[in-house]
Amino acid sequence: MPGATFKHGSPRMVEHETGGSAINAGDVIVTETTPRIAHLPIPANHFGSLAAAGGVYEMTGDATINSDVPVYWVADDGKISEDDDGGNNVFLGITVTECADNNATALVRHEPQAVPAD
Repeated sequence: MPGATFKHGSPRMVEHETGGSAINAGDVIVTETTPRIAHLPIPANHFGSLAAAGGVYEMTGDATINSDVPVYWVADDGKISEDDDGGNNVFLGITVTECADNNATALVRHEPQAVPAD
């Protein structure tokens, strides 16, 4: 399963150059400190578009996660988590549905600009 499967919403798309690595649909790409999501594949060394915010995506969780809570992208695991791991994980958005346990899925509203207060 890709990192993110688009379900609905109106994502705001931004241009992105892949560099030497191709991007698959559903990949979550962290640019600086912002997680962006590919809707379509982008070949290596080409420009394409990534969602910067605005969509709702089905994503795999790392534990039981309630609905309506902030979640972070764990790039090494390709999952969402409630844990920011001391700032190592990147804020992704807010859960719409709960995640039943590790490796279960939840719907997540992609809102990386709405960083939660400590």
